[in-house]
Amino acid sequence: MDPKISIILPNYNHASYLVARWESILAQTFTDYEIILLDDASTDNSYELLEAFSKHPKVSHYVVNELNSGSPFKQWRKGLELAKGEFVWIAESDDSAHPELLAELTKLIEPQTVLAYSASEVIDQEGQNMGRNRWADGLDPLRWQGDYKNKGVDEVRSYLAFRNTIPNASAVIVRREELLKLDFPTDFNFCGDWMLWSELLRYGNIAYTSKSLNYFRKHQASTRSAKSLSEEKRRVSEYKAVMRRNLSFLGRLLQIAKYDWILVEMHNKRYGMGKRSVFKVGLPFPLVLRYLYLRVYKRI
Repeated sequence: MDPKISIILPNYNHASYLVARWESILAQTFTDYEIILLDDASTDNSYELLEAFSKHPKVSHYVVNELNSGSPFKQWRKGLELAKGEFVWIAESDDSAHPELLAELTKLIEPQTVLAYSASEVIDQEGQNMGRNRWADGLDPLRWQGDYKNKGVDEVRSYLAFRNTIPNASAVIVRREELLKLDFPTDFNFCGDWMLWSELLRYGNIAYTSKSLNYFRKHQASTRSAKSLSEEKRRVSEYKAVMRRNLSFLGRLLQIAKYDWILVEMHNKRYGMGKRSVFKVGLPFPLVLRYLYLRVYKRI
């Protein structure tokens, strides 16, 4: 019999965090799962750890790339094609989880649910708790304080069209059959998850628990950290691609101020690479910069 959940553990150079991630998977109280181990040609000692993990009876596949794929979303797709579970959990290799994560998320599932996720706590490189992840609060400071269920298309129209309100894949389980229908953004490095959630929720509904059951690790190599100028330009181009797709779905440009976070991020990374800035998310952006924003995105 196929497992209820396929756990995909995609790794690239996260040897420092792999033991903690592995232990958080084996500690899950929900046990009807398989584990798919993937390594994208790591250059650290990940191989030694993954080789040992691969002997566990829950591991159904262990695949090591000879060459780096160039995109984490290519690895997601590979894992998805190997998976047999009704749902998929992409347990990113630098994150961790509460033992009740899968048990609580499976309780949220209804016939039309394609995505269920939990609130996240941010942890640092050493695993110290840095507090609740409040990225989504920029759209609504109260909404993610309580549990909710919503129609997927309404979630996109009201929230996901404007920012990735599901900022960490490790907090999410998704229905495999619907995810397989999507055209994976394998040329993306930063925003493929935002694109996938937005597309997936057109096939069904979403459910959320405000319990903080996922531990989202922030470190220098994580995708949210400031990168080189060329990579930051690529990040912005991906933002534009997701926005363009979502706006085509919405049919018209709505509430332009909800995209100000992109300007804030661009400013902070351009001037000080994340150091203190005069601009803060949630404050009205100066009119002249709003105008420049419209010029930048006029082709959307």
